[in-house]
Parts: sequence; C-alpha cells; structure tokens
Amino acid sequence: MSIVALSDDTSQSHIEIEDLHRLAASLNFKITSDKDADVYLLMLRSFESDVLGGQPREYYKPEPNDNPMNVWSYCCNLAAARPISDVLKGRSVMIKDSISVGGLLTTLGTHLEILSKDEKLPLSPIDVTVVSRLLTAGAVIKSTSTCENFYASPLLWTSASRPVYHPLLHGHTAGGSSSGSCALVAANALVVAGRDSNDSYTSFGPTVELAIGTD
Repeated sequence: MSIVALSDDTSQSHIEIEDLHRLAASLNFKITSDKDADVYLLMLRSFESDVLGGQPREYYKPEPNDNPMNVWSYCCNLAAARPISDVLKGRSVMIKDSISVGGLLTTLGTHLEILSKDEKLPLSPIDVTVVSRLLTAGAVIKSTSTCENFYASPLLWTSASRPVYHPLLHGHTAGGSSSGSCALVAANALVVAGRDSNDSYTSFGPTVELAIGTD
C-alpha cells in the first residue's frame, strides 16, 4: 500500500505517537517496532487535514430583495488565512447546499421537519475535500446555493425554499438540481457581457464567478 503525505512538517498535526499506541491498544494491538510506529504515525497524520485559520465562519440568510432569483441559500465570506497557492486567488465561488461547508447550515434543499427532529438545521462540522481545496487555492466562498429537494430533480419545482428563477426570464425556472449554482454563474456571465438588465428583470443581485454543483 502507498500513502501520500503533503509535507514532512507535522507541526500542525495534533496526532502524537501516544495517540497511535492508544488507538492500537483499543483494537488489541501492540506496535513493538519504533520504525513501524513512525510509519503508522505518518499514515494517521496523512488522513488529518490542517485546519486553516481564516475569517470567522459566520453566515446569514439573505433578504428577498437581495436574492431576486432565489439562488442564495446562506451567504458567507470564507477565505483561508494561509492558502497554499494563488490559482484561484480572489475568485468568488458558490457551493451547492448539498455539500458540507464547515460552520454553515445544510438544507439539502428539503423541508426542516424532514431533516431535523428538533427543528434545527444541521451545522456542517467539516469542509469536504472540494471546499478545502478551493480555500487552499485562494478562492473566496460567498454562499451555499439553492438546490432541489434532496438534490434529486432536474425540473426545479421541488426545492423547499421555492424555485430558482431563470436569469433572463423571471418567473421561469432555471432547471435543476444544481439550480442556484448554475443560475448565478449564468447571471455573472451576463453581467460581464453587459446584459445585467432587461425589460422585465432589472437586477440579478450579487453574482459569483464560479460554482460547485453535483450534476
């Protein structure tokens, strides 16, 4: 078996040799070789993601006037304090509300009473890999996006938070299931092209350059 370790610097790891031996003992194993212990410790640490400090994980629900297409689920402004590259430096990104963003609520596009017994939406405890990689590449995550109920419909009429509107045809749906993500990126392209208003729809609201969906 091969493993991948990003760096020899383990100063940010919270896993120590004592933790390894304690874990082994809990499984009725004893590691007697120091060399083997070092290898197993490296392997354990390879599964641990560094927690990147950054702006506080704060979020808010946008007002309807600021969300005319109903694309935003929860807004935020997340950036890594120490990105490891500048490939996506400053690029604005929206994440589909079926993908865990640490510290933000997750709706999965469904109704509260289905998702929670105590009428509280779950708070994501971690960043999934794609979110972590975006942040370490310098991107700024601006929000989670409206999606279909359990992100399982292509027709955009199942979202618990109402349909997402087409950027150029307000009152017409944008399709799903990554409805909010695709509509806002399309709106941004229209803004860049100078088509941010028309007879029936005068504003898209804030837009983003990139979005993550699951379609």
